[in-house]
Amino acid sequence: ISDLCRAIRRGEGCAKLNHLCLSRNPLGDKAAGELFHAITGHGLKNIPLFRTVSLAGVGLGDVATEPLARALNSGAFRKLESLDLSLNCISHEGMQLLSPAFGRANTPKLASLNVASNCLTDQGIGVIASSM
Repeated sequence: ISDLCRAIRRGEGCAKLNHLCLSRNPLGDKAAGELFHAITGHGLKNIPLFRTVSLAGVGLGDVATEPLARALNSGAFRKLESLDLSLNCISHEGMQLLSPAFGRANTPKLASLNVASNCLTDQGIGVIASSM
């Protein structure tokens, strides 16, 4: 993930990025946080990245939801259409941090959000539903 973060920080080919699939790679919260920080850390907010992002089964928990929310709120995901966060362990507390980013201003094109097989309760699903 370090090489990817360096490339993003340098802006190498970032304007052409449409799809990011890191599914089933054991990133965990720390590496995922580094990735989200790289996306927001140096002006990429002016370059909308990624139409699809798949982070299914990468070991995300609530710790990673704060940097992910910052990345989503940065403007770098204005063209995001599909976000797959399935097969992780995000609880309703993490969804409370993420859900404001799912609003129309931050992710106006978001049409698909997969949060299947997380640690969500009815409360977490309610948080998502109220943000859409």
